[in-house]
Amino acid sequence: MSQNFNSQPSSGKGPLYVVIAVLAAMLFATGVGIAAYFFFKGQQQKNVAMTEMNKAIEELEKAKEELEESQMQVTNSGNTRQGSTVSGNGMTGVYYGTIGDDHSAILTLNNGVGTYSYYNGNIVRYIEVQSYTPSGKVVIYAYDRTNGAYVGRLDGVLTSGRIKGVFTNSKGAKVNFDMQ
Repeated sequence: MSQNFNSQPSSGKGPLYVVIAVLAAMLFATGVGIAAYFFFKGQQQKNVAMTEMNKAIEELEKAKEELEESQMQVTNSGNTRQGSTVSGNGMTGVYYGTIGDDHSAILTLNNGVGTYSYYNGNIVRYIEVQSYTPSGKVVIYAYDRTNGAYVGRLDGVLTSGRIKGVFTNSKGAKVNFDMQ
């Protein structure tokens, strides 16, 4: 029995195809690696941003709770504030209005201490009534709520449930305020 094999001579391209396939696989793996790097780097940046945002939300919630606690004795009906009282330096009440060009300011006092917020609650300061006279003159000091540093003072007059005057920051800059 005789076997007849028809075989064609090798062109030598087999190893070339293997090299091309290996290079293509390496190029694909590099592309996947680069894409994964940017994906995870973006995820890390998103995680950092989310952490910072959560901290800010926690601070705002704490400020809101403090504001609600100090408002427990005050009722609000439109722009009329009921429950604002003064006895010695123990002012109590909630006043809404403007400071400079910001119309979202809220000053909350409970027995002479409280908070002052503006820019829709994004900035909150601790405040303390330093003096109040029977003629209605009032001086209120403001402190940074994160570190307790003095940030300025409100010099004003309280008449008919309205506090109006000038806020002077620790650097000497002044803006008007008007709250009721």
